[in-house]
Parts: sequence; C-alpha cells; structure tokens
Amino acid sequence: MKVLRTGTNIVYRDALNRILKVRPDDYIAPSDTDGMIEVRVDNGTVFTLPTFTGYTYNATVDWGDGTATSTITAWNDVDIVHTYVNEGTYLIIISGTFQAFAVNNNVAIRSLITRVISWGTLDFRLLNLYGCSALTFLPEQAGKLTAVTSFANFCNGCVSLIRIPYGIFHGNSIALTYQNAFYNCTAIKVLYADMFRDAVNATTFTSTFYGCSALLDIPTGLFTYNSKVTSCANTFQACTKIASIPASLFQSFIYNCSFSNCFYSCTSITAIPAGLFTGVKVIT
Repeated sequence: MKVLRTGTNIVYRDALNRILKVRPDDYIAPSDTDGMIEVRVDNGTVFTLPTFTGYTYNATVDWGDGTATSTITAWNDVDIVHTYVNEGTYLIIISGTFQAFAVNNNVAIRSLITRVISWGTLDFRLLNLYGCSALTFLPEQAGKLTAVTSFANFCNGCVSLIRIPYGIFHGNSIALTYQNAFYNCTAIKVLYADMFRDAVNATTFTSTFYGCSALLDIPTGLFTYNSKVTSCANTFQACTKIASIPASLFQSFIYNCSFSNCFYSCTSITAIPAGLFTGVKVIT
C-alpha cells in the first residue's frame, strides 16, 4: 500500500480509494497559494527540484515525509536536493516564490512526478513537465499561469496525462510559443474550443499536438483568437483518430504562416474542407 504524506498528515491512498470509491484527486484539496506536486519514489530516491538559472527563488519546501522543511533562495541552492528514505507517494508543498520549474526531460526525476495538485501562486515564469511519463493529472485552476513566458514543451512526452484541464492557459497573453506543448501526449482525447482564447500574441503552434494519437477531433474555434500565428507546422501530425477538420480553423490567421506537415499522417482524414485557408495572408 502506498502512503501519501502531507507534512504530519498521512493518507492511506489505496485504502481510501477502496472505501470511499473516489478518484485520487478527490481527497487532496488544492491550495490557492501553495504549489503541490505529488511524487512516487523508491527507498533512497534522491529528488532534485528542477530549478533554472536566471530566475528568482524565495521559497519554503515541505517534502511531505515528515523531515524538516527546506528554504530555497537560489536556483543552485543545496536544499533543492532531498533524499527519501522510504518508498512511497509523497506530496511536495512549495510556498513563496519559485519562478522556474523546468523538468526538461531530466532522466533523474521525469518518471517520479505523478500529479500536480495545485499551481499555487509561485510566480511561475518558466514551467514545463517535459518527459514526465507518469504524470496523470493537472489541476483545474484557471488563470494561474498568467506570467509564464513560454509553453514550449509544457507537457511534451506526458504519455499518461489523460486530459487538459479547462482554463489552464486562460489569462496568459504573453506566451509566444506553444511549440511541442502536448507533443506525444498519447492519452489525451479531447481539446476544448477556447483553450487559447487569451493567447492573442502567440505566434507558434509548431507540433503542439504532434502524436496525440487518441485525440478524437479538433474543436471549431480552437484558434479563433490567435491572429498572429506564423507557424502551424506539424501541429496535428500523427493524430491518427482525427477524422475531420473544421472549415474555419485557420480563418483568424492574417500573417504569413507555415502549415508544413500540419496534418501529416492523419490517416483518418478523408477530406479537406473548402475555404480552409481563407483569410490567411500568405501560406507557406
């Protein structure tokens, strides 16, 4: 039985699931201010918080195993490293300022992060969970990531992630790129129509949904608010279950835009709608 420790509170995860018949995210309340990240580790696992040079840190970290909290004041602070003595599932709680959390496909930690329970108010500027193959859950907290400057590789390779929570990008108008944001997220089935409604300055959707082989369709209006886009190269490449393309998908684009391989290997698509590129000033 896995044990989830939140400071001094211990939740017996599997037992609660059986007794209460709830989903795992039903019994951990997200914090409005603290970042909450679940990790699953073996005996003696060393976990290093994925900080990045050039960003501000002034945070307290509760590692969830009952040990003393750590204070992080720099990207290379010695206290970003923690050793878990016992196997289990633990909740890391981060309070304060933590501007960059960038996994960047780090082989040492990419398979340890299982859920993000809360984004908190950590002032994220750089954020990616690239390579987190065991990640199953992101929180339903709209408008929390408004200061992130790039969503490149945001969930690249998160093959266990089953859904994109509503509003995850809402309120963010400064990120210019969503390149590879959900690259090879092979379990995601559904996109919501206004997920990029506030991304009015975004220019790049290169490979955003590349390899999302379970994705069932493209919602009408997905790019309605994104007039500045200059690249949709490989955006839906290898999305093998998509059967149709909304005729108005690209009608808001007014700049020179590349569509190279946009629908390459989408083997279920049998027709291209008339007027698909109407309104695009110049097409590459």
